[in-house]
Amino acid sequence: MYPVGLLISCCFYAITLLVYTSIEKLRNLPGKILICLVSSLLFAYLGIALGQLFPTKNDDMCFLSGFLVYFFLMAAFSWMNITCFDIWKTFGSTKSTNLQKREQRTLFLWYSFYGWGMPTVLTIITASLSKSDVLNETIRPIFGHGRCWFTYDTIGFASLLFFSGPLGILFIVNLVLFLLTLKYCNKVKREIFRMQSSNTEKHTLRSRFFMDKTRFIMNTKLCFVMGITWLLEIASILFYDHKKNFFWSISDSFNVLLGVFVFIIFVFKKRVWKEIMVKLGFRPMSELRRSGNATSLTQSTCVAQSISLKKLGGGNGDTPLIRRTPL
Repeated sequence: MYPVGLLISCCFYAITLLVYTSIEKLRNLPGKILICLVSSLLFAYLGIALGQLFPTKNDDMCFLSGFLVYFFLMAAFSWMNITCFDIWKTFGSTKSTNLQKREQRTLFLWYSFYGWGMPTVLTIITASLSKSDVLNETIRPIFGHGRCWFTYDTIGFASLLFFSGPLGILFIVNLVLFLLTLKYCNKVKREIFRMQSSNTEKHTLRSRFFMDKTRFIMNTKLCFVMGITWLLEIASILFYDHKKNFFWSISDSFNVLLGVFVFIIFVFKKRVWKEIMVKLGFRPMSELRRSGNATSLTQSTCVAQSISLKKLGGGNGDTPLIRRTPL
C-alpha cells in the first residue's frame, strides 16, 4: 500500500507541475524555484515507489536507483533552502526586487548552480565512499549489496552522516532565515501602518506587502511539513526496532500526504484557480484583469515597495521522504 500511496502523491506533484509550467504568470522566479523543488520530489517519490513495486536483485541497478533517489531527495531539500533564502531576500533587501527578465534568469542560474550542484557533489562523494574501503563499514554508505538505501539494522550512522546530517544543517539555516524574515516582515508591517493615510504609496505598499506575506506563509507551511519528515527520520534511526515501527508508520503517512499538501498550498488557491479557469477557457481574460492588476501569488515585490523599503530602512523604524526498507 505504501508505494501505491506514493504514486498517488506523485499524481498531485505532477498536477502542480503542470499548472506552474503551463501558466506563464506563475513562471516567474519564485515559480521556477517551486517547479524545481516539486520536480525533485516527484522523481524521488517515483523512484521509491517503483523500487518497491519492482524490486531488483541486480547490484548495479540497485546502486543506480538508490543514488538517483538520494540525489533527488537532496535536491528537493536544497531547493527548499533556496526558497527560504529567496523570500528572506525579498523582505530583507532594501534594493529593488522588481527584477527584469534578464536579471531573473541570471539569479535563477545561480540558484540552479546551488540547487543542482550541491546534491551532485554530495551524491558523487557518497557514491565514491560506498565503493571504497576508506570508511569503516558501520559508517560507510553501502548501496547495491542486497539493499538500495542506508541500512537500519543498527543505529544508522551512515544515514546520519550522509543524509539526515546534511538535511539537518539545511533546516537550521532555513530556521534562521525564517526568523530573520519574520522579524523584518513585522517591522515593515508596522512602518506601513504608521504611514499617513494620505500617502499615495500606502495602498500599493500594503497590497504588495500582503502578497509577499502570503508567499511567505505558503513556503513556511511547506518547510514545516518537510521538517516533520526529517525529524521522524531522525527518530526512526535513533529508536530503531524491528518490532516497533511507530515512527516509520507516521513518517510513511507524511510522505504519502506530502504531495497533497503541496497541491493544496500552491494550487488550491483562489488566484491560481482563476488563472487555471482562464487557461482552460472557462473565464475570459478580461475578468481576470478586473479581479486585480496584481501578479500571481508567487510574484516578488514591485518597484513601489522597494522604493519605500529604502525609506523604511532609514526612517522612523529602522524529504525522510523515503521508506527505510530496501528499494
